[in-house]
Amino acid sequence: MTTPWPDEATFACGERVALTTPDPPRPELGHLGAEILGTRGVVLECVVKADDRDGGHVGPVYYVETEDGSPWYLRPEFLVSLGPTPAPGTTTG
Repeated sequence: MTTPWPDEATFACGERVALTTPDPPRPELGHLGAEILGTRGVVLECVVKADDRDGGHVGPVYYVETEDGSPWYLRPEFLVSLGPTPAPGTTTG
């Protein structure tokens, strides 16, 4: 059974993303280490949940699998879109 994609989502399932730091900085959310910044991945899941780090913000959290297979759950502030994932057998210019 597939769950519906949340209306609050700003990234689509299958969208290519890069891991980044919030701009402007949000110290209360933490940070990613320099070795992971810029790593590319694909959005595979989105859930809407509360985050107590900044006063109980409720919003989307994305499950991203990076190119090396590492799983990450990140808020949208830590992601930048690289566009949709190309269909198999196609090339990008």
